[in-house]
Amino acid sequence: MITGGASGLGLAMALRWAKTGASICIVDRDESRKDEAIKTLQTECKLALFFKADITSDEDIQALKSFTDEKLGNLD
Repeated sequence: MITGGASGLGLAMALRWAKTGASICIVDRDESRKDEAIKTLQTECKLALFFKADITSDEDIQALKSFTDEKLGNLD
């Protein structure tokens, strides 16, 4: 899981981990770059997910935890 993962440094880190074969969940509050980011990551890994969240929101963090628990299991 990488926050701010739809662009910039976050996307670069996600791509780096994707190249190792890791499953990736990028988290961002802006969905406008979602499709492009996921498409980029899917060229390098089997599973690339997106979750819209504001990490300053406790409610969003709880929803993110539920999502990642369901889709990915334990996170590193």
